[in-house]
Amino acid sequence: MALALYYHPLASFCHKVLIALYENATPFVPHIVDLGDQNASAGFLGLWPVGKIPVLHDEASNRIIPETTIIIEYLDRHYRGPLAFFPEDEAQNLDARLWDRFFDFYIQLPMQKIVTDWIRPPRSFSIADCAAAPALFYAGIIVPFPTTHGHLAAYFERLLARPSFRRVIAEARPYFELFPYRDSIPQRFFAPDEKTSF
Repeated sequence: MALALYYHPLASFCHKVLIALYENATPFVPHIVDLGDQNASAGFLGLWPVGKIPVLHDEASNRIIPETTIIIEYLDRHYRGPLAFFPEDEAQNLDARLWDRFFDFYIQLPMQKIVTDWIRPPRSFSIADCAAAPALFYAGIIVPFPTTHGHLAAYFERLLARPSFRRVIAEARPYFELFPYRDSIPQRFFAPDEKTSF
């Protein structure tokens, strides 16, 4: 079989390619990728180091084709069935591409993040948080977080709840006078009692 699709049946972006394959009854060999399995994941990364599914492998040309829109365009050009997914008319083609991008970027990606955030284990504290805490501390002094950025403010408050960060601020407090924007430092950071001030 010339075409092999590496995918997972639950992945919405994989559904997009499967629909295109099924619409034209395009024959292919399915390979379910379990990214949660270390061995299966390593094998797939050998095929496509970016590690995102779906990926199409065309054995006839020995090409790896990633990214859903590119896969469907490849099928349209090299394995054209009764249904053409990219209209010949230029205006219709642009409209089709626009809506393809719209649904991928503004519907699929946010929806996918909601799902992956739900199934992901509770996030542990990492180097990213170590970097974010001081960066957000000083950034928030110079340009306070707007009310439209509630998630950012909530994240900063979670960082402030960590004893390590509170200790760093407490140790910096005697030196606040040396900071050029000291008059903009919120009063709560001057209070000596860390447990009640933040």
